[in-house]
Amino acid sequence: AQRYHDMLSRWFPRSEAGIRALYFSAQQDAYASQDLSGGTVFIFPGSSGTSGNYRNSEATRRAIAKYELLIKRAPKSIWATHARRELGEAYHAVGDYERAIPTLERSIADSEMKAVESTLLLARIYLDRGSSEKALELTSTEFNLVEVLARNAGRPVSKAELSEEALGRALTRFDRSIDVHMSSIRQKLGNLADGRSCIQTVIRKGYQLVVE
Repeated sequence: AQRYHDMLSRWFPRSEAGIRALYFSAQQDAYASQDLSGGTVFIFPGSSGTSGNYRNSEATRRAIAKYELLIKRAPKSIWATHARRELGEAYHAVGDYERAIPTLERSIADSEMKAVESTLLLARIYLDRGSSEKALELTSTEFNLVEVLARNAGRPVSKAELSEEALGRALTRFDRSIDVHMSSIRQKLGNLADGRSCIQTVIRKGYQLVVE
């Protein structure tokens, strides 16, 4: 598949098929560079696998070069929109925060579908750099809660599970701390374009991160 994608992208560099092939070729390099034994599961177009720990910097840099070329060739295509999220993550993987930050910010502006995961990574970068005031002003507990929801995007997560994973303690009978935190997070993240909150309450099941 990699050879086929590389061939198409060389022979038809500016065609829809060539741009698509370049995207998938870059994605294969990015996945090849990762240790998929752990990390964050993303369920979004263009990032429907697992984002693990990058181990192969050469493969990562190949992916970066291809994503950059794709965006240069077809900056307004849907494939460029998908590529920006992966490119931001790849920049982060090689420690290039100066390029990771604007790339992720553009990804957030371009695509509602990628906004949550790009925002999470951007917040992580700010936290890693000690700029906690820029990390969406999320508290560490709020960030942990959003991270748990992102790992389970598209399905409801119970309050008990959220309490165990994000707060590190069992949920007690009259404990409403999860609800209070979620209210704060919703205000900080804002709504989707259609007016809905990106975090939905699922009656008797918990909270769910919206996947478009």
